[in-house]
Amino acid sequence: MATHLRRINLNLLVVFDALMSEKSVAGAARQLGLTPSAVSHALQRLRDAFNDPLLERTTDGMKPTQRAEDLSKPIGDALHLLQQGLSDQLDFDAATARRTFTIRMSDFMSQCLVPRLTSRVRLDAPNVTLIVAPLSGRVEDADPGDVQLRISARVPKGRFRQRRLFSDEFVVAMGRNSAVSESLSLERFSKLPYLRVSSAVVDDPAIEALLAHRGIERRPTVTVPSLAGVRPLLEFTDLCAVLPRIWVSLYAPNVLATYTVPFKPRDFTVDLVWSKKDDMDGGHAWLRRLIAEEYALLQAAADAALDIPVRPDRLDVLPTLSDF
Repeated sequence: MATHLRRINLNLLVVFDALMSEKSVAGAARQLGLTPSAVSHALQRLRDAFNDPLLERTTDGMKPTQRAEDLSKPIGDALHLLQQGLSDQLDFDAATARRTFTIRMSDFMSQCLVPRLTSRVRLDAPNVTLIVAPLSGRVEDADPGDVQLRISARVPKGRFRQRRLFSDEFVVAMGRNSAVSESLSLERFSKLPYLRVSSAVVDDPAIEALLAHRGIERRPTVTVPSLAGVRPLLEFTDLCAVLPRIWVSLYAPNVLATYTVPFKPRDFTVDLVWSKKDDMDGGHAWLRRLIAEEYALLQAAADAALDIPVRPDRLDVLPTLSDF
């Protein structure tokens, strides 16, 4: 197949498609903005390449041969897909686009972002498909075209772009029935029964090192794989957990008590990461813009201590930046 393609200038296929549409050299020339002579020369090259007359003159005009009829649909479909792909890359139209995007993120970000982002995409781009996938171990392991949302991302220079979307603080959270006092000392914190999320995307990895440096060993009482069951575990037990402030604001604002972490862990940050090769992809840029807008809403909610509904009853009442 590659050998045959090398023998054919792909511009000739555009001429072939126009000839099949117009059944006329003059008509194809008008459609393409070429001279009839140029189209005639292109037709001769097509005949040589396919070893077939392709279009033959009859008393009723030019008539396609059987080989031309057989070639017409696959060539037309291929040119249409190519045109659509180029349009998406250079001048993306969300309302008509048919594309699939893969977003890689942690379960925390899936909870916060995906319902709202899906609502936006369904409104603006009904034919776009989103695939939400887990993060790979390294930034470099993602497939080309993937959008990555990473916590405290470490991005290799040169090949990838990075944009800080979100910055929040960690808090110590526990059920209100287990609340200890208005403040939480380091000594008291080190003795509290502790819930650990094994995905390690919400529990700052540096916390253990910070405690160890102070001579404090902390062993988790319960370990869970994700955030799915964290709220009831904290609400109905005496466990505590270190969580991003926004997670508590969004999912347990009146259920959990929160305390300032009694030492200074690094901030909880979310970074948008993509390949440098996707910079000029119009569809990719559109999706990155939507994600950035939704995270701006989340940041506003965290700053204002508001509870934004992540499952709005109606798509047309989604909060916008102007609501804050």
